[in-house]
Amino acid sequence: MAHRHRTLGLLRSAIAVLLCGLGLAVAPSLAGASSGAFVIGGSSLNPESAAAQQNSDRDGNKDVKCASGTFMHAVYVVPGTWGTYPTIAGIGFQCIGPDGSEPTPSWFGSDAYSYNIGCPRGSSGILDALTGLKVNVDRYVKDFKARCGSISTSGDVVDVGYQDDWALDKVQDNDTKTALTCPTGDVVTGLRIGYKKKSNGVYGFTSVWLWCSGVGPAPSTTGGTTTTARPGGIVKKPLPKPRPATPAPRVTTPTTPKRPGTATVKR
Repeated sequence: MAHRHRTLGLLRSAIAVLLCGLGLAVAPSLAGASSGAFVIGGSSLNPESAAAQQNSDRDGNKDVKCASGTFMHAVYVVPGTWGTYPTIAGIGFQCIGPDGSEPTPSWFGSDAYSYNIGCPRGSSGILDALTGLKVNVDRYVKDFKARCGSISTSGDVVDVGYQDDWALDKVQDNDTKTALTCPTGDVVTGLRIGYKKKSNGVYGFTSVWLWCSGVGPAPSTTGGTTTTARPGGIVKKPLPKPRPATPAPRVTTPTTPKRPGTATVKR
Protein backbone atom coordinates (compact mmCIF):
# COMPACT_ATOMS: atom_id res chain seq x y z
CA MET A 1 0.00 0.00 0.00
CA ALA A 2 1.24 3.44 -0.85
CA HIS A 3 0.80 5.90 2.01
CA ARG A 4 1.87 9.52 1.87
CA HIS A 5 2.48 9.53 5.60
CA ARG A 6 4.25 6.16 5.93
CA THR A 7 7.45 7.83 7.17
CA LEU A 8 5.55 9.82 9.79
CA GLY A 9 3.71 6.70 10.95
CA LEU A 10 6.91 4.70 11.28
CA LEU A 11 8.60 7.55 13.15
CA ARG A 12 5.68 7.82 15.54
CA SER A 13 5.80 4.06 16.21
CA ALA A 14 9.56 4.12 16.74
CA ILE A 15 9.29 6.98 19.23
CA ALA A 16 6.47 5.21 21.08
CA VAL A 17 8.53 2.01 21.35
CA LEU A 18 11.57 3.93 22.63
CA LEU A 19 9.58 5.81 25.25
CA CYS A 20 7.74 2.69 26.35
CA GLY A 21 11.07 0.93 26.78
CA LEU A 22 12.18 3.71 29.10
CA GLY A 23 8.90 3.53 31.00
CA LEU A 24 8.22 7.17 30.12
CA ALA A 25 6.16 8.97 27.55
CA VAL A 26 5.64 12.57 26.73
CA ALA A 27 1.93 13.32 26.30
CA PRO A 28 1.35 13.02 22.53
CA SER A 29 0.30 16.10 20.58
CA LEU A 30 -3.04 14.51 19.72
CA ALA A 31 -6.29 16.42 19.80
CA GLY A 32 -9.43 14.97 21.33
CA ALA A 33 -7.73 12.65 23.81
CA SER A 34 -10.06 10.26 25.61
CA SER A 35 -9.58 8.19 28.74
CA GLY A 36 -8.67 4.66 27.74
CA ALA A 37 -5.85 2.52 26.51
CA PHE A 38 -4.90 4.94 23.73
CA VAL A 39 -5.89 8.29 22.27
CA ILE A 40 -7.16 9.34 18.84
CA GLY A 41 -5.70 12.45 17.23
CA GLY A 42 -7.20 15.19 15.11
CA SER A 43 -8.38 14.18 11.63
CA SER A 44 -6.99 15.02 8.20
CA LEU A 45 -8.54 14.37 4.79
CA ASN A 46 -6.74 11.70 2.79
CA PRO A 47 -6.18 13.08 -0.75
CA GLU A 48 -7.04 9.76 -2.43
CA SER A 49 -10.66 9.35 -3.53
CA ALA A 50 -12.95 7.00 -5.42
CA ALA A 51 -15.03 8.89 -7.99
CA ALA A 52 -17.89 7.62 -10.16
CA GLN A 53 -18.72 8.81 -13.68
CA GLN A 54 -21.39 11.23 -12.40
CA ASN A 55 -19.11 12.86 -9.83
CA SER A 56 -18.43 15.86 -12.08
CA ASP A 57 -22.17 16.63 -11.90
CA ARG A 58 -22.52 16.17 -8.16
CA ASP A 59 -24.61 18.62 -6.12
CA GLY A 60 -22.19 18.78 -3.22
CA ASN A 61 -19.99 17.05 -0.65
CA LYS A 62 -20.93 15.99 2.87
CA ASP A 63 -18.51 15.25 5.72
CA VAL A 64 -19.68 12.58 8.16
CA LYS A 65 -17.25 12.38 11.06
CA CYS A 66 -16.94 10.66 14.41
CA ALA A 67 -16.89 12.76 17.57
CA SER A 68 -13.47 13.95 18.67
CA GLY A 69 -11.45 11.15 20.23
CA THR A 70 -13.47 8.31 18.65
CA PHE A 71 -13.05 6.24 15.48
CA MET A 72 -15.14 4.27 12.96
CA HIS A 73 -15.88 0.63 13.72
CA ALA A 74 -18.74 -0.22 11.31
CA VAL A 75 -20.56 1.23 8.29
CA TYR A 76 -24.21 0.67 7.35
CA VAL A 77 -24.92 0.80 3.61
CA VAL A 78 -28.36 1.62 2.16
CA PRO A 79 -28.98 0.50 -1.46
CA GLY A 80 -30.75 2.78 -3.91
CA THR A 81 -31.18 3.69 -7.57
CA TRP A 82 -30.76 6.82 -9.66
CA GLY A 83 -32.93 6.25 -12.70
CA THR A 84 -31.99 2.75 -13.79
CA TYR A 85 -28.53 2.85 -12.20
CA PRO A 86 -27.76 1.26 -8.83
CA THR A 87 -26.19 3.49 -6.22
CA ILE A 88 -25.76 3.91 -2.49
CA ALA A 89 -28.56 6.12 -1.17
CA GLY A 90 -27.54 6.41 2.45
CA ILE A 91 -24.84 5.56 4.94
CA GLY A 92 -24.71 5.10 8.68
CA PHE A 93 -21.55 4.93 10.72
CA GLN A 94 -20.84 3.44 14.13
CA CYS A 95 -18.05 5.13 16.07
CA ILE A 96 -16.39 3.83 19.22
CA GLY A 97 -14.11 5.34 21.86
CA PRO A 98 -10.87 3.94 23.30
CA ASP A 99 -12.81 3.10 26.48
CA GLY A 100 -15.24 0.92 24.48
CA SER A 101 -18.14 3.40 24.56
CA GLU A 102 -20.37 3.45 21.47
CA PRO A 103 -22.50 6.49 20.58
CA THR A 104 -25.74 5.96 18.66
CA PRO A 105 -24.99 5.48 14.94
CA SER A 106 -25.32 8.61 12.78
CA TRP A 107 -26.72 8.70 9.23
CA PHE A 108 -26.42 10.65 6.00
CA GLY A 109 -29.03 10.21 3.28
CA SER A 110 -31.52 7.37 3.62
CA ASP A 111 -31.59 5.34 6.84
CA ALA A 112 -33.88 2.66 5.41
CA TYR A 113 -33.18 -1.07 5.08
CA SER A 114 -29.40 -1.40 5.31
CA TYR A 115 -26.54 -3.88 5.21
CA ASN A 116 -23.61 -3.46 7.57
CA ILE A 117 -19.91 -4.10 7.23
CA GLY A 118 -17.44 -3.68 10.03
CA CYS A 119 -14.52 -4.90 12.05
CA PRO A 120 -14.56 -7.80 14.51
CA ARG A 121 -13.58 -7.36 18.13
CA GLY A 122 -10.17 -8.72 19.06
CA SER A 123 -8.87 -10.27 22.24
CA SER A 124 -8.93 -8.55 25.64
CA GLY A 125 -7.32 -5.14 25.50
CA ILE A 126 -7.77 -4.85 21.72
CA LEU A 127 -10.24 -2.76 19.73
CA ASP A 128 -10.63 -2.94 15.97
CA ALA A 129 -11.13 0.03 13.66
CA LEU A 130 -11.75 0.77 10.02
CA THR A 131 -8.42 1.56 8.37
CA GLY A 132 -9.86 1.82 4.88
CA LEU A 133 -12.62 1.00 2.41
CA LYS A 134 -12.62 -0.63 -0.99
CA VAL A 135 -15.10 1.37 -3.08
CA ASN A 136 -16.86 0.01 -6.18
CA VAL A 137 -18.07 2.62 -8.69
CA ASP A 138 -19.67 2.80 -12.13
CA ARG A 139 -22.11 5.59 -12.96
CA TYR A 140 -22.46 6.06 -9.19
CA VAL A 141 -20.88 4.64 -6.05
CA LYS A 142 -22.31 1.12 -5.84
CA ASP A 143 -20.71 -0.83 -3.01
CA PHE A 144 -18.23 -0.91 -0.10
CA LYS A 145 -15.90 -3.44 1.50
CA ALA A 146 -14.29 -2.83 4.93
CA ARG A 147 -10.56 -2.88 5.71
CA CYS A 148 -9.66 -3.18 9.39
CA GLY A 149 -6.83 -2.81 11.86
CA SER A 150 -6.38 -3.95 15.46
CA ILE A 151 -5.37 -1.29 17.99
CA SER A 152 -3.25 -2.58 20.87
CA THR A 153 -3.33 -1.15 24.39
CA SER A 154 -0.12 0.73 23.56
CA GLY A 155 -1.75 2.45 20.57
CA ASP A 156 -0.11 0.45 17.78
CA VAL A 157 -2.35 -0.25 14.76
CA VAL A 158 -1.84 -3.63 13.06
CA ASP A 159 -3.52 -4.06 9.66
CA VAL A 160 -5.70 -7.18 9.41
CA GLY A 161 -6.94 -6.66 5.84
CA TYR A 162 -10.43 -6.83 4.37
CA GLN A 163 -12.93 -8.42 6.76
CA ASP A 164 -16.21 -8.54 4.83
CA ASP A 165 -17.66 -9.34 1.45
CA TRP A 166 -19.11 -6.48 -0.58
CA ALA A 167 -22.02 -5.04 1.37
CA LEU A 168 -24.62 -5.09 -1.41
CA ASP A 169 -23.30 -7.69 -3.89
CA LYS A 170 -23.60 -5.18 -6.74
CA VAL A 171 -20.09 -5.52 -8.13
CA GLN A 172 -19.68 -6.17 -11.86
CA ASP A 173 -16.53 -7.03 -13.79
CA ASN A 174 -16.47 -3.71 -15.67
CA ASP A 175 -16.80 -1.58 -12.51
CA THR A 176 -13.89 0.35 -11.04
CA LYS A 177 -12.70 -0.85 -7.64
CA THR A 178 -10.58 1.61 -5.65
CA ALA A 179 -8.80 0.79 -2.39
CA LEU A 180 -8.81 3.78 -0.02
CA THR A 181 -6.55 3.35 3.01
CA CYS A 182 -5.41 5.61 5.83
CA PRO A 183 -1.66 6.15 6.37
CA THR A 184 0.15 3.46 8.35
CA GLY A 185 -0.77 3.72 12.03
CA ASP A 186 -3.93 5.77 11.37
CA VAL A 187 -7.62 4.85 11.54
CA VAL A 188 -10.76 6.09 9.77
CA THR A 189 -12.61 8.78 11.71
CA GLY A 190 -14.90 10.08 8.98
CA LEU A 191 -15.93 10.06 5.33
CA ARG A 192 -16.46 12.79 2.76
CA ILE A 193 -19.31 11.81 0.45
CA GLY A 194 -19.91 13.39 -2.95
CA TYR A 195 -23.59 13.18 -3.87
CA LYS A 196 -26.45 14.05 -6.17
CA LYS A 197 -29.81 14.87 -4.58
CA LYS A 198 -33.29 14.78 -6.07
CA SER A 199 -36.03 17.26 -5.21
CA ASN A 200 -37.75 14.59 -3.10
CA GLY A 201 -34.63 14.23 -0.93
CA VAL A 202 -33.33 10.99 -2.46
CA TYR A 203 -29.52 10.75 -2.67
CA GLY A 204 -27.14 9.06 -5.07
CA PHE A 205 -23.49 8.87 -3.97
CA THR A 206 -20.83 9.86 -6.50
CA SER A 207 -17.49 9.86 -4.62
CA VAL A 208 -15.79 8.94 -1.34
CA TRP A 209 -12.78 10.27 0.62
CA LEU A 210 -11.47 9.14 4.02
CA TRP A 211 -10.87 11.29 7.09
CA CYS A 212 -7.99 9.68 9.01
CA SER A 213 -6.53 10.18 12.50
CA GLY A 214 -3.37 9.07 14.25
CA VAL A 215 -3.39 6.76 17.26
CA GLY A 216 -1.07 7.11 20.25
CA PRO A 217 -0.53 5.77 23.78
CA ALA A 218 -2.67 7.33 26.51
CA PRO A 219 -0.65 9.42 29.00
CA SER A 220 -1.11 8.79 32.72
CA THR A 221 0.38 11.15 35.30
CA THR A 222 1.43 9.74 38.69
CA GLY A 223 3.45 11.77 41.17
CA GLY A 224 4.30 14.36 38.57
CA THR A 225 5.71 11.76 36.15
CA THR A 226 3.94 11.03 32.86
CA THR A 227 3.87 7.33 32.04
CA THR A 228 2.11 5.28 29.41
CA ALA A 229 -1.19 3.84 30.63
CA ARG A 230 -1.68 0.18 29.80
CA PRO A 231 -5.08 -1.02 31.09
CA GLY A 232 -5.51 -4.74 31.51
CA GLY A 233 -8.46 -5.00 29.14
CA ILE A 234 -11.42 -3.39 27.45
CA VAL A 235 -14.99 -4.65 27.67
CA LYS A 236 -16.13 -5.99 24.30
CA LYS A 237 -19.58 -5.81 22.77
CA PRO A 238 -21.01 -7.49 19.66
CA LEU A 239 -20.91 -5.51 16.43
CA PRO A 240 -23.69 -2.90 16.81
CA LYS A 241 -26.80 -3.24 14.70
CA PRO A 242 -28.45 -0.48 12.65
CA ARG A 243 -31.93 0.73 13.53
CA PRO A 244 -34.69 -1.65 12.35
CA ALA A 245 -36.42 -0.82 9.10
CA THR A 246 -38.87 -2.32 6.65
CA PRO A 247 -37.11 -4.41 3.99
CA ALA A 248 -37.14 -2.96 0.50
CA PRO A 249 -36.60 -4.92 -2.76
CA ARG A 250 -33.04 -4.88 -4.02
CA VAL A 251 -32.24 -3.51 -7.45
CA THR A 252 -30.14 -6.51 -8.39
CA THR A 253 -30.05 -9.92 -6.79
CA PRO A 254 -26.97 -11.80 -8.02
CA THR A 255 -26.85 -13.61 -4.68
CA THR A 256 -29.08 -14.02 -1.66
CA PRO A 257 -28.97 -10.68 0.23
CA LYS A 258 -27.53 -10.49 3.71
CA ARG A 259 -29.81 -9.97 6.66
CA PRO A 260 -29.93 -6.32 7.77
CA GLY A 261 -27.88 -5.54 10.81
CA THR A 262 -25.47 -8.45 10.52
CA ALA A 263 -21.89 -8.51 9.34
CA THR A 264 -20.16 -11.66 8.13
CA VAL A 265 -16.67 -11.40 9.56
CA LYS A 266 -13.85 -13.37 8.02
CA ARG A 267 -10.52 -14.07 9.63
